Amino acid sequence: MVRAWNGGKGIMETNTYTILEEKRNEVEKKLKRLQKKAQKYDIPFSYSEGESYAITLKHENEYGVKVENQYEVYDLTIQSETIKKDGYTVLAHMEHSPTGNIVNVFEGEMQTEWVTREAFCEHCNANHNLRYTFMVSNGKETKQVGRSCLKEYCGIDPQVIGMVNAFYEEIEDCTADGWDFREPLPCVYSSWEMLALCIDITKEQGYVKTDERGSNKAKLIEALRENKHPSEWAQKVADEMENAIVNMDIETAVACRLNNVQARLKGMFCKPSEFGYFAYAPTAYNNYIERMKREERKNKEREQMGAQSEYVGTVGERYTFPVKEIKLLTSFFNDYGEVFLYRFIDTDDNVLMWFASSKLKDENATAIKATIKAHNERDGVKQTILTRVKVA
Repeated sequence: MVRAWNGGKGIMETNTYTILEEKRNEVEKKLKRLQKKAQKYDIPFSYSEGESYAITLKHENEYGVKVENQYEVYDLTIQSETIKKDGYTVLAHMEHSPTGNIVNVFEGEMQTEWVTREAFCEHCNANHNLRYTFMVSNGKETKQVGRSCLKEYCGIDPQVIGMVNAFYEEIEDCTADGWDFREPLPCVYSSWEMLALCIDITKEQGYVKTDERGSNKAKLIEALRENKHPSEWAQKVADEMENAIVNMDIETAVACRLNNVQARLKGMFCKPSEFGYFAYAPTAYNNYIERMKREERKNKEREQMGAQSEYVGTVGERYTFPVKEIKLLTSFFNDYGEVFLYRFIDTDDNVLMWFASSKLKDENATAIKATIKAHNERDGVKQTILTRVKVA
């Protein structure tokens, strides 16, 4: 707890709690009730919630076995003014007992005399078998008042006394320190380690979909149950793969189906519900690398063609072209049926393109006849567009 002055209006207290992510919604509901109470009594109050992160805790599980697991948590910071109204501040709350009073200090220093004070109200000058009393101050004098007289004397409802302290007691079992681990709590896992384990699994069996028997996801869960660790080779590959995935632009990550893994690698941990993303990650990454290599080969090929290819002939004229390469690049359907895209390289390394409504009869031909339809340039390569192509 950190205390700071609030411009002479009272003492501001800052309390930070480490809350289990699993309990965030429950704690937020209680915070809203606390905020309404603070507004009602004009008590400065604010709170902030941090991003979730993982911490490692050693504890006994529901079977009494000592374990060490990672759990998802976040930091909750609350700032509020020590309770003060109409010039009066509640310094402490005392629960009276023959063996010594239980004292809860709200502001200032603990006073030794509070431990032994008799139960008495200085507002009504009576005892009335009081069990609880409060020490209050208006800056000039300090008095002891009973619970029933507190509101009448100070204008403070006893229900809001120590509300932040009471709030902590209410959420204690939602904190990392206060959780009773005899009740199971979902663990989180190192994103990097899950990636490395999946690299080993993919090397061993390739990729098996989650809905199939012996899937990579099922193998990952099995490895965790058996407390397996990734091989040294997988760890090295995981380092390289993690660096590449984390530094991908978002468009590439989405296209490669690696965006969820990217987010978790940046966040350092993942949940069991996200194991499927990691199970597929090595395969997705390898597909990405293969696409990059193919794109690189295409770029080199285009560069080479761009340096050598020139426009051929005159538009509208028909020629016979000696060719050294015929390649069907792709085919697709339009409103008129299937279309085939051919690329020819002539003996002078010029690029000739043809959109055909049917396949070429002989794709090993050494010469073709065609009419020149147009000249254009694509990706830096000069292309001669052909029509009415036939094998010469």
